[in-house]
Amino acid sequence: KVKVVISPKKIKLAPGATERIKLNFKPKNKKAPVFGWLSFEAKQTKCSIPATIPVILIPEGTELKQKLRLGKVKVNLSGDQSFINISTAMKNSKKGAPALFLKAQFIFTNIKAGGAKSPEIVRARLSNNVSLPGDTIRLVGGLNFHKLKDGVYKLKVTVTSEEGGVDLTKTIRVVINRDIDNKVKVVE
Repeated sequence: KVKVVISPKKIKLAPGATERIKLNFKPKNKKAPVFGWLSFEAKQTKCSIPATIPVILIPEGTELKQKLRLGKVKVNLSGDQSFINISTAMKNSKKGAPALFLKAQFIFTNIKAGGAKSPEIVRARLSNNVSLPGDTIRLVGGLNFHKLKDGVYKLKVTVTSEEGGVDLTKTIRVVINRDIDNKVKVVE
């Protein structure tokens, strides 16, 4: 736990006004990094998403390593059978390093075509583009079903970051077959 001293303790802001506040973090262990989120809310914005800012305080000389892993990749067909939904989660270990400005994509490559046809690239939406130790981030995306012919595809999930050294990849196989009930199937 980290003690946080906020100065001034209370402020009143008129609409459009600004005020500077000071946060002083006092960790028990001065050599350990501090990670967390500052959340800003107001009574008037009840039920809306609060503004958040990541807190990343790393003492000089501290070495942190990325300890991220991708979970099971789910691929399924929408109810009206027009859209392929793709999702997975990325977990950052509590002893991992932060990563900023995350980007992800899903790449479908037809295995039989041998690269003759260009792959279908789907830019993933992330639940957050910042990953702090202990965080789990959802990655979701989709593709129109008609864009993929029947066949076996390599689905490659990639996650990178502009800061934090993330370069994560997971590859699975997906079978598309319109002649069976389960038209989209993951084969690991």
